[in-house]
Amino acid sequence: ADQLGLRSYAVGCGYAVHDVKENGLQIVRLSDGYSWSFPGLNDPSNRWAWGAGLGVNCDYAYASVMPWGNFTIARIRIDSLGPGTPPQ
Repeated sequence: ADQLGLRSYAVGCGYAVHDVKENGLQIVRLSDGYSWSFPGLNDPSNRWAWGAGLGVNCDYAYASVMPWGNFTIARIRIDSLGPGTPPQ
């Protein structure tokens, strides 16, 4: 993206988490810009629609999610994110 826009970020322990409208959720490592994306409502094969980023600490990122149409809050282990996508 060329701009941050008006979407809010939750920031903690060197990471930021935010929703990217209907496109899902994104976690960004602030030290180098690597990111991880989770699909939103625009992905027809997605059974989990990731929503707003709610918080992040050194162990987890927290976000709203709708698995199979039911609203809940999920936590994503930071150490399970994998290599990530480099900044563009």
